[in-house]
Amino acid sequence: MSDNHDLLMEKNIKTWWNDNKFYLIGVISLALIVIVAKSNYQVAQINKTEKAATLYYYIVPGLKSENTDIAIKQVNDLHTESPKSIYSGLSSLHLAKYYVEKQDYDNAIKQLEWVIDNSNENLKSVSKLKLARIYIELKKPEKALKITKENNFYNAENELVKGDAYLKLGKLNQAKEAYKKSAADASQQSQYELWELANMKYNNINYVEPR
Repeated sequence: MSDNHDLLMEKNIKTWWNDNKFYLIGVISLALIVIVAKSNYQVAQINKTEKAATLYYYIVPGLKSENTDIAIKQVNDLHTESPKSIYSGLSSLHLAKYYVEKQDYDNAIKQLEWVIDNSNENLKSVSKLKLARIYIELKKPEKALKITKENNFYNAENELVKGDAYLKLGKLNQAKEAYKKSAADASQQSQYELWELANMKYNNINYVEPR
């Protein structure tokens, strides 16, 4: 009885295998292809990130040396090859700083706008603060104020820049309110230097004759 049962099971298995073997082989092959493709994609992403990190590593000192042309090209290469990489955003911030030091504000603005259009919220916020400061320097406080109103991060710094924009516009009460908010937020975040600066700007307005 047992032998007959075993023979029947063996026959059923062979029949099932003959009916389904091509389907199973296909499923297994597809699974292997997916695994290999996923592995290759992960390796490619790792290599891409490592390349971006390497480029960024050379960009920062390059902008401080005589190799600025090479460093600027490397920033552009990062924009092309890894536009969403954090290294692309950081490199643009460094390049914007380089342009500001050269008083090349047009190119500095282009770099900061690129970060705003392509990077994460944190870097976007940093870029908005820097961009607003440039517009204040260029005597365009209206543009600076518009940017600060669209910024949702780094509230203490943002309110400080907003206060500077209001001050340029001669709106002293609004400037004092912004500096007051900046000092309060800086105090909560234990940003003592920023708190001191905001308080100083707030107190200085008391010596400015209102328009």
